[in-house]
Amino acid sequence: MAVVFSLPGLIHSFQPLFSFDGNSTTHRDITQRAVLRKTAEVCRDIAVSEGRDFSLTIDDSLSAGQVQKACSSTGTSTSLLSTVMFQTSISNLYFSNAKVDVVFALSEKHHFDDETFQGGRDVITSGVSAVKASVKLENFVAGRWTLGRVCHTLQDFYSHSNWVELGNNAPYSTLIRPDQPLENLAGLSTPTCRNCTGGNCENNLLPDLLQQGLLTSGYFNIFSSAKPAGKCSHGGSFDRTSKRDPVGGISKDDIGSSHGSLHHKAADMAVNATMELLEDIRVAVGDKKFLRLMGLSQSSVLCFVIDTTGSMSDDIAEAKRVSFDIIDSKRGTQQEPSAYILVPFNDPGFGPLLLTTDADIFKDRINSLSASGGGDIPELCLSGLQLALTAAPPSSEIFVFTDAPAKDAHLKSTVTALIESTKSVVTFMLTDVLASRRRRRSPQGVFPRAMSQSDAQLYRDLARASGGQAIEVTKSDLSLATSVIEDSSASAVVTVFQVVRNPGRPDNFTFTIDGSLRNMTAYITGASLLTFSITSSTGASQSSSQSSGPLASFTTAGNLRRLSLNTNNQTGSWQISVDSNKPYSVKVTGQSSVNFIFNLVEAHEGAHGDFSLKEGRPLSGGNASLLVSVTGSDTVKVTEVTLFDSSGPTEVNGSLQSVGSGNFLVTFSGVPAGDFVVRLRGEDSSSTSRSSQSSLQRQASTQIKTSSISVTAQANNTSVEPGSTISIPFTVATTTNGVVNDSATGTFTVRANNDRSYTSTSPSTITIAAGSGGQANGTVTLTVPATAASGTDVTLTIEAENAAATDINYAVLRLSVTAKVTDVTRPVCQVVSSSISCPSSSSLCSSAQWEFIANLTDGINGTGIESVTIRQGNGTLNTSTVAGAGGENITVVTYSASCCSQSVELAAVDGVGNVGTCVGQARESTTAAPVTTAAVNTTSTGGNTMTPSSIMAARQTVVLMVAVVLSLPGLILSFQPSFSDDQTSITHRDITQSAILRKTAEVCRDIAASEGRDFSLTIDDNLTVNKVQKACSSSGTSTSPISTDAFQTALNVIYNSNANVDFSLALKPDYHFHDETFQGGRSIITEGLSSVKIVVKRGNFDSGRQMLGLISHILQDFYSHSNWVELGKTDPYSTLIRPSQPLYNLAGPNTPTCRSCTGNICTDNILPEVLRRGLLTSGYFNVDSSAKPDGKCSHGGSNDITSTKEPVGGINKDALKSSHGSLHNDAANLAVDATMELLEDIRVAVGDRVFLRFMGLSQTQASVLCIIIDTTGSMGDDIAAVKKVSYDIIDSRRGTQQEPSSYILVPFNDPDFGPVTRTTDADFFKEQISRLTPNGGGDAPEMALSALQLALTSAPPSSEMFLFTDAPAKDSHLKSAITALIETTKSEVTFLLTDVLGRRRRRRIMRRSLSQSDITLYSDLARASGGQAIEVTKSDISLATTIIKDSTTSAVVTVFQTELNPGRPDTFTFTVDASISNMIIYITGVSPLSFTLTSSTGESQSSNQRTGPLASITAVGNLRRLSLTANQTGSWNISVNSNNPYSVKVTGRSSLNFVYNLMEAHEGVNSGFSLMEGRPTTGGNVTLLVTVTGSDTATVTNVTLFDSSGPREISGSLQSLRGGNFLVRFSGVPAGDYVVQLRGEDKSSTSMSTPSSFQRQASTKIKTSRVSVTAQADNMIIEPGSTISVPFTVSSGTTGRFAVRVSNDRSFPSTSPSTVTIAAGSGGKVNSTVTLTAPASTASGTDVTLTIEAENAAAADINYAVLRFSVAAKVTDLSGPVCQVINISGICPASPSLCASTQWEFVANLTDGINGTGIERITIRKGNGTLNTSTVVGAGGENITIVTYSASCCSQSVVLAAVDEVGNVGTCVGQATALTTPAPQTTTRVTTPSTGGHTLTLSHCLWISVVVSLLWK
Repeated sequence: MAVVFSLPGLIHSFQPLFSFDGNSTTHRDITQRAVLRKTAEVCRDIAVSEGRDFSLTIDDSLSAGQVQKACSSTGTSTSLLSTVMFQTSISNLYFSNAKVDVVFALSEKHHFDDETFQGGRDVITSGVSAVKASVKLENFVAGRWTLGRVCHTLQDFYSHSNWVELGNNAPYSTLIRPDQPLENLAGLSTPTCRNCTGGNCENNLLPDLLQQGLLTSGYFNIFSSAKPAGKCSHGGSFDRTSKRDPVGGISKDDIGSSHGSLHHKAADMAVNATMELLEDIRVAVGDKKFLRLMGLSQSSVLCFVIDTTGSMSDDIAEAKRVSFDIIDSKRGTQQEPSAYILVPFNDPGFGPLLLTTDADIFKDRINSLSASGGGDIPELCLSGLQLALTAAPPSSEIFVFTDAPAKDAHLKSTVTALIESTKSVVTFMLTDVLASRRRRRSPQGVFPRAMSQSDAQLYRDLARASGGQAIEVTKSDLSLATSVIEDSSASAVVTVFQVVRNPGRPDNFTFTIDGSLRNMTAYITGASLLTFSITSSTGASQSSSQSSGPLASFTTAGNLRRLSLNTNNQTGSWQISVDSNKPYSVKVTGQSSVNFIFNLVEAHEGAHGDFSLKEGRPLSGGNASLLVSVTGSDTVKVTEVTLFDSSGPTEVNGSLQSVGSGNFLVTFSGVPAGDFVVRLRGEDSSSTSRSSQSSLQRQASTQIKTSSISVTAQANNTSVEPGSTISIPFTVATTTNGVVNDSATGTFTVRANNDRSYTSTSPSTITIAAGSGGQANGTVTLTVPATAASGTDVTLTIEAENAAATDINYAVLRLSVTAKVTDVTRPVCQVVSSSISCPSSSSLCSSAQWEFIANLTDGINGTGIESVTIRQGNGTLNTSTVAGAGGENITVVTYSASCCSQSVELAAVDGVGNVGTCVGQARESTTAAPVTTAAVNTTSTGGNTMTPSSIMAARQTVVLMVAVVLSLPGLILSFQPSFSDDQTSITHRDITQSAILRKTAEVCRDIAASEGRDFSLTIDDNLTVNKVQKACSSSGTSTSPISTDAFQTALNVIYNSNANVDFSLALKPDYHFHDETFQGGRSIITEGLSSVKIVVKRGNFDSGRQMLGLISHILQDFYSHSNWVELGKTDPYSTLIRPSQPLYNLAGPNTPTCRSCTGNICTDNILPEVLRRGLLTSGYFNVDSSAKPDGKCSHGGSNDITSTKEPVGGINKDALKSSHGSLHNDAANLAVDATMELLEDIRVAVGDRVFLRFMGLSQTQASVLCIIIDTTGSMGDDIAAVKKVSYDIIDSRRGTQQEPSSYILVPFNDPDFGPVTRTTDADFFKEQISRLTPNGGGDAPEMALSALQLALTSAPPSSEMFLFTDAPAKDSHLKSAITALIETTKSEVTFLLTDVLGRRRRRRIMRRSLSQSDITLYSDLARASGGQAIEVTKSDISLATTIIKDSTTSAVVTVFQTELNPGRPDTFTFTVDASISNMIIYITGVSPLSFTLTSSTGESQSSNQRTGPLASITAVGNLRRLSLTANQTGSWNISVNSNNPYSVKVTGRSSLNFVYNLMEAHEGVNSGFSLMEGRPTTGGNVTLLVTVTGSDTATVTNVTLFDSSGPREISGSLQSLRGGNFLVRFSGVPAGDYVVQLRGEDKSSTSMSTPSSFQRQASTKIKTSRVSVTAQADNMIIEPGSTISVPFTVSSGTTGRFAVRVSNDRSFPSTSPSTVTIAAGSGGKVNSTVTLTAPASTASGTDVTLTIEAENAAAADINYAVLRFSVAAKVTDLSGPVCQVINISGICPASPSLCASTQWEFVANLTDGINGTGIERITIRKGNGTLNTSTVVGAGGENITIVTYSASCCSQSVVLAAVDEVGNVGTCVGQATALTTPAPQTTTRVTTPSTGGHTLTLSHCLWISVVVSLLWK
């Protein structure tokens, strides 16, 4: 850690706390300077208003002591002043500030890196709102922590941006004003810097940038050098971007930074900006609260926690007496308590807490306390104390009154943690300990027992931990003991010495008295036999037998001796000797301004090397660091700081390092286990008039306890919205000598508590397992009630205790409850009049008055004006409220003053703290002017005014509408997701399907043209899936049936993902382009687009389809929700998919955009000025609030509350009946074109073939060939058979429609499985499969299911896969996860099991083979998937592989399938239609089994006829394969005779099939259906969306849920939708396993006039469950090296415990609870969280499938959720490759007949720039020529790809596409030079937009026309 101080390059911010070069300014310096100056200004203004002098000079030399003294309300007071609270508050601010560099080190927006100006401003403004809300509720500590973080981000702006370099001398006020636009920002593609010259970076900002005044900031990254081309870097040795052109940086973090010469100017600007921020808060909260926020008070708080049960009347009376005495005697003095806190408690209640600065309110409340109730003795004492500790300021003293044990003793460790965190002192007043309590006699007349010794010990332990005392007295003596309260309420009380002896022993204690101390008091607690003596520095002494003597007078009350010392100015060393063998304590206090505060800190290396506040306890045996600050003196020199074990002889000395301004860094090495306090010794020259310095001694009260456990926790956000849940990850680690012990294991008890009693979840234990690196992770959730007031704070304590309960540590987090602020506009002032003229002579001013009147309003949508105050002026202010014409509240202010004060400034603060000002000036009589009205222009839009009653009615109407959402299209806030209610409006599904079909057809057309094939399909909006699939077949003459299942399934994934945005993200504006969130919406689109390209590039198509659906939805919504169509645009807004291009012409946040609709007509409600200027806007939408910026358009519709407020109405085009429904079709058509443009961008980036596979369209018609194979020693025969069948399939089908569309291979053994091979290259697959060799193996079980899991997530949906093994599954625990994946992917799995119950040939050792239970596992999985478990000998395996050849042909459909277990004789009927060919029946079952097949004509064949009239039969193992030779349509049946389990499966080849999805209905903001997670509910309704494939003429007549193992069959009700889609509903589906069976009629399959009946059956089972599992991640993209939290919910109709299992196919680290419990009263559900970590080494584009399962306690019912995530690194290269045309040579003849004999050539340079990811490939988009490329290095170090394209003159144009590594596309266009008619000789110079290279000059004797186009996208 020591080296961090020598590496300033690691810092990318002002140094957080300390500057080790001695000259640079740190965040701590900046914050402290700003706070001291602003606080001094506030005190000065208060003094002026009160007519007091204020002589302090306000500059940067201020100290906390000087400001505290100057702010004293009575400057003549001789009272001592303590700056502890002030200094503690400042410390809170700068520690919170410094923490940003640890917690958010690499977050761009928290540092204004990477030009994230909007993000940084959002951090600031949302934080300021939270600060104001906290202060409003007097939660000052929470406000300070938030303020510190906000200040850091604000301060970094001046160091990291070019604000200073632009010549600005004032802060950028817009950063704290969210209602003002951020202007003059450099565009994303605008270059900002040039290379530094050597090491000199002073002039690296581009002159054009400075001349235009454009704002930029440096890019920073410690991992990657990528940044946009031409952009500035932050700079420093840790910033990798600064090594790429333009090299260097612009930061001003310290004097050694790139722009270090401007460091001090940036720091000064940051001070001024921080002061401006503080001023905004000051005005919003008021001066008094602002000073309390800063911790500026003259005295401590008076805090009582008091038991109010029946026996406490004496105690309550004494609490009243002592508090009244303190209040009455100190009111109006420096000794008056700064605040009053009261917390009553009993059982079962505690609280409510009273916190007030009004003494009379406190008196009233404490006076109302009465002793009553109580039954059992224990009370909720610690709950009351917990509330007080979190409410009181740090370092408070709290007094607890009780005579009862603590019922909540389990909170002891929590309270201890809070004591240590807050450094508060707790003193317990325990009455009648071990005496009888006066509570309700028992029926037997016996008094219950009182507090036992062990009960009292709990209180003693807490008192000792805090530095307080446990005073045990009788009730009659309590009044004697409360003198300690009066002592503590004095100002500037310090602890000089304190010690505890337990067990007791005689001892002598020495302490030092210095000249600054007065009113010294010593407290000794202990048993009655204790004696003591005291000796002064002069040798005088006094014994305990003398109650009044030369050195002290003392009183005794219970176990307390209070000694009031008479020091008589005897400074020096004093001594107290105590004689007792019982436990006792000694505490010596006094009053002095000189004290100290300390904080535990820890060093950090990395991006920010410095110190930050340490969480929890220091580690036993490790090093500890303290930051010690001396308070109350600027002249103290610290000589020694020790950790002192107050109960033993251990003392650890620290090494001191002065860090300036009375601050010292103290380091302790190897701190042993123990309880320590901090003791400071020093010298102070200011405390005495003597020439020699005075020695001083001070001691901290709070104990520091070490621990061998480490607990760390960090919330991503410390602000929580009411009604929301926050997840807080935490880590528990075991340490040895302060270092994590990697090999340690153990189980730790976890406790999580919060002071608000909010609902929270946490694990009860956590286990550090072997191999975990000595640590374990967990998650705590905290749910804030929706009713929680904004500004509430909540303190969360997370504790971990070892199994022996001997060691504990904790983390304490303080969170703020902050409602989202939508009112960002300040109150507006309209001056009404300024009357009366003041005399020009100042001598006459007092005799004349003037008056100023103004109207103040917060607008119709504001939160309302809360206060109006005078900021400047000495007059009188009166206010009244009236209603404006638009329904808004208007505050009329009347200010009158004498003419001696001729100006006024008023501040108006609204409900959320926005501040508006109003300025007035008196008129002098020398200037004659009429009375005028100065009006502030406002925009009036007319229309209806909403009254409060109508607003309420509107809200109630919304509630009612939710219930009938399905019949109200107005509730849709988007194009309807899937199906249109009016059957005429266009839905997202229609838009997406139209775009995909058209784009896919275009790709197939272009491929056909390049291959010289015909393509006759007309590409228009009449396309169907079947037409496109058929046209895209690479062999149009093929007679093979064509299956569209894969194509339709892929489209369904995209549709369902698109529709899901309207349900899971319904109210997120960015996902719908609501609320003018253009940048946010574009960011989601472009980031998602990058992710799509990356995952598709790696072949992870399903992940890509899900992300494509999401971003398509957002893109499509733009055209319905914005005014793009109304602006007359007829082309898509391409900038939305191009992040390198700026978003232009956006309407500003203050720009009105709409006027109210006329009645229900909204066709012309967009303001003409908006349309004239071409400004882009979108509608605001909210279902809860009508708030929107003044004059802004709304979305519209009955569910949009904003549309009921001016301007009323909306602009959406979601449906024909929408506000702008007349433009619905135009918007939908543009959305189709935009989606096609998006698809084209993906197509070019990934290539045509990959794009078609992405769309589910392969060039061949066959399915994948997927093999999963055991490779252990006994599998030689199986491997040989797999090779043979694979080679046969590949070699016989290559180049035909039957060639597999792709190949997948997953080998496995034990302990390994994988890697997965996935390829479309048959030769590569053959090479991989040829490498398989049988070897190894020991114990029989292998990793079969792990391999199968990998295959299921790698293969396309609905694949058929074959698993070969002769061994049991070692990973059988994955069975349910595999079942979930089978049901989700609808894939079929067939197991080929060899030598079942035979002998295995492993290592020549006879081992058991597959048992019946082993086989059952495989059989169950086969049955769930619709596959088969085929059991054969190894010698027959080659015969069984025929089934693989069957399944890998094209268009295989299942006609019928059943299995009976147990078996029974039965007859099964199935229908054969004319479209089916190559029918095969598979029967599996052990002998004896016989069967008879009967055709539709009545002809039959028995099983003993291997070859007969209907079929040829082969048998191998337990499989019978019947290849049907007859082609008789109609009803067939097969009769099977067996009592053993068996299965029957009938398949054939046909284009006609169906696909289906389980759906669930949604009501609310968006009605409709979305894809259902997991299994349907037992006994509930089930909905399917069924789509017929392969025919546009088929109709469905019946869809049933068919129990294939029993007689049950449930028919569904059908609703026909467009495009061959049917919604099928089933009511009350009972428990069972079902398959979907469909029957219908198709005219296309027969020449007969009557339609042909057909039957199809799905393979995959649908199983019902009484358990529900739902999970939803906020983001489906994970960055490598990051962890994502996935909240999930388990629901059930019953309470109980459920086992939770989580698995993923990549074996990524994850955490999850092992069980969850649904408790009574929980609503039948329980929430929890799974975390998933993508290793940093994970390749971008990897996908990972996460399965979360919940199983009931009986293990009889299970359900699951399956989520697919994409791992994608953040893309920083946003620019496409750039083209520079070099040359076009060759002249093409004018006559087409001569073109073939002439060639032309096009040469260009393509580059991705020095900072790009590099060009990956270049392809010909248009042209029939030949392309050659070569690569050279450019002058700037960039790679340049030289392209040479040559073609015949029959093809005279070329379009090239260059794609970089992350999928950005650039294009280059060239045109041949053509010969036309003669012309005079000319020289034509063509200058291309180039960045270097050759200029093209053509000099010819011919007339030449050169057309060169240079395009880049």
